[in-house]
Amino acid sequence: MKLKKRLLHLVDLPEDAFGGSHIEIVSNSSVKVNGCRRIIDYSSDKVILSMKEYDLTVIGRDLTLSSYGENTAAVSGRITSVMLGGEKC
Repeated sequence: MKLKKRLLHLVDLPEDAFGGSHIEIVSNSSVKVNGCRRIIDYSSDKVILSMKEYDLTVIGRDLTLSSYGENTAAVSGRITSVMLGGEKC
């Protein structure tokens, strides 16, 4: 077993915890994303984030980009839907 896999197993984390995309939806008030490449669209009712394999669209009201940093983003507000786009070529 490789060192990274052993370490992840030891601390009980999934194998993609330090690489792949990860989306966390907290109730209808927040979406946190790891693996965000850039912001495609941003308004008070729609946020579209570019991920490695797909685009992520958050729909709602009073949406704000509560944080944005290296490969991470968090959208807050009254979230009504979260949609994954098609695979990128």
